[in-house]
Amino acid sequence: MPGRFKPSFKDHKTGTTKRTAKWYGWYRDKAGKKCRVPLCKDKAGAMRMLTEHLQRLDREAAGLIDPFEEHQKRPLSDHLAEWKPPSKQWPGQTNAIRPKHE
Repeated sequence: MPGRFKPSFKDHKTGTTKRTAKWYGWYRDKAGKKCRVPLCKDKAGAMRMLTEHLQRLDREAAGLIDPFEEHQKRPLSDHLAEWKPPSKQWPGQTNAIRPKHE
């Protein structure tokens, strides 16, 4: 059963135990591994974010999510910056056997 929690830590300056500002969610994946995801500062918002995350995982498992959605959200300028133009010479070929156009 998934859940949400607010981790605590020891402040090295004062030696007191404090809680983080963010809420975190946890769930078990298909392999049974415990996964933690950072959520938000609001408790109700954190529960909603965790629910949406789990629903998305279920939809992905069922094949209902577009696999290219992440790339479609990125700006075109990012894609163009990563694009490498093809080389003028074909790989593994020399200029002697490359077809010449007149």
